[in-house]
Amino acid sequence: ALSSCWHKVCWNFALVAVAYGLECLVEENFGVAFDHSKPVGHTLSFLLVFRANSSYGRYWQGRNCIAGFFANIRDLAFLSCTLFRGGHGQYMWTRCNGQDGFSLQRKRRFEDLDDAATSEARADIVRWCLAL
Repeated sequence: ALSSCWHKVCWNFALVAVAYGLECLVEENFGVAFDHSKPVGHTLSFLLVFRANSSYGRYWQGRNCIAGFFANIRDLAFLSCTLFRGGHGQYMWTRCNGQDGFSLQRKRRFEDLDDAATSEARADIVRWCLAL
């Protein structure tokens, strides 16, 4: 990786440093060789910007696709956790939550096998959504 290309990086740095030193010594701009090279440079710049703009459009298309995918996964997890019916304990919690004297400890007395299965299914769906 880095060790295999390190000598190339050093060699290019040395060439650029020598070119910069010569440019300062001679007081000449090596960036523009001839006056007729300016239109070519402007044309190439325009084409590069046009290509970057089409890449930008593809970037946003991909970003919107991924954002929609994650929004759909979030909706799936939310709806499945909300709409899965449990057993008697879940029914009592939904019906009596917020009333005086109905605490979480009291709800746990009503839980049955359906509540346990629903809780496990909700956890599995959230795990699958996180895995995606």
